[in-house]
Amino acid sequence: MAVNYIQPGERINFTADRDYSSGEVVLVGDVVAVVVADVAQDEIGVAATAGVWALPKASEPFAAGQAVFWDQDNKRCTGGPTGRFIGWAWASATDAAAEVNVKLASVPEAEGAGDDVLTITAGADIAKGQLIFVEDLPAVALEDIPSGSQGRVATEGVHLITGKTAAAIAQGRRLYWDADGNPVGGEAGSGALTVTSTDNQYVGVAWADAAANDTAVLVKLNA
Repeated sequence: MAVNYIQPGERINFTADRDYSSGEVVLVGDVVAVVVADVAQDEIGVAATAGVWALPKASEPFAAGQAVFWDQDNKRCTGGPTGRFIGWAWASATDAAAEVNVKLASVPEAEGAGDDVLTITAGADIAKGQLIFVEDLPAVALEDIPSGSQGRVATEGVHLITGKTAAAIAQGRRLYWDADGNPVGGEAGSGALTVTSTDNQYVGVAWADAAANDTAVLVKLNA
């Protein structure tokens, strides 16, 4: 094993901002994790970043394999696509069920410095999470990058991308970027994701259904 190997990356330590009970969801920076054991405020706790966990959910049904998002304000899982993507339903759950079994999404390598991360120099201000193109290669910014500064962008992984046309998108559909598209709730002509390939740039595949009035869609880049 390489001398610089640290750990499998399935646990993360955090300083509790309040008292947490075992099984609660905690946000550690950009990582969604599940508290392993009770921890008191200001103490160091341990949270899991992998595995299947029974988590509280909104009053809506889930199908096995469906993408799951975390509503931090209400501390519950939803079908999204707003909120933070956390993984997939590992079993179906009725709308009356209090919990849904969720397989946590692996912490994306894109947050580090793997082969799927590029360092670019921004020609204009770029916001964290924004879809950009490096020549013909679609990528998503991993941080805010001021104009003229260098920053990291991910070229792989699953990302929630804001800006889609007013049409429903089915899971698995190939998605393209229309630079002159009209995004739901956005500025007309500012660009939007679409299923139309003609004269548009390929982005990836829809990782979950998106309704016509949704402003964002979960996309697996370059799939």
